[in-house]
Amino acid sequence: SEGSTLGMTISNNLLQTDQNGDSGIDMTWRGGTTGSITSNTFQGDDGSNVGVSLNSMSTTQNLNLSISQNQFTFAGGNDAAVRLQAAGTSQLNFSQNQVDLHGANSQGFVLDLMTTNTAFSGNAINGYHDVTHGILFNTISAPSQVSFNGNAMSFASVNTLIHEGITFGTVNNVTATEKISLSGSQNNTITGASNNFIAPAGSTTGQFLLNNVFGP
Repeated sequence: SEGSTLGMTISNNLLQTDQNGDSGIDMTWRGGTTGSITSNTFQGDDGSNVGVSLNSMSTTQNLNLSISQNQFTFAGGNDAAVRLQAAGTSQLNFSQNQVDLHGANSQGFVLDLMTTNTAFSGNAINGYHDVTHGILFNTISAPSQVSFNGNAMSFASVNTLIHEGITFGTVNNVTATEKISLSGSQNNTITGASNNFIAPAGSTTGQFLLNNVFGP
């Protein structure tokens, strides 16, 4: 229910998706959530597979989630390691995950968020086919904080099509003083991407270290 808070720990599992469109973890919750998804192995070969699909529907309660030390391997195409939606505020931590995307049109982490404090540290995302996104914020609301430290993304093309490293799509509620605050002092590397970083003009402030240069 809207008033309930879910405590969740999912660890040390092998989660295989055997059919097109399946998810290893598929959860929708209307209350608050606090939890961790740690040291699991996600595998899928049939296409349109998702490792973790989570929809936090509460507009009044917080999503506090750590996703760390997981292995995601997908080969069918149109896959995603993590697809996460939050209708309320969120605190998210993605750390030390290994993502290998062998099919086309696939994504590492896909997020639709409101105001958030989200950290990415020590993740490795590899795209081996065309049109891959590493980290994609479909939507996010200002003011938010997002940090990147020690992540590595590598992309290879079969037909030399577009890859994107870090993308902010729609950024809501931007004002002169409220934006997406970026940070990160440990170098992040992106190789093979058509665009390393994309965000709407005027939507961000701050800098993080990308390919040994502070930006954007």
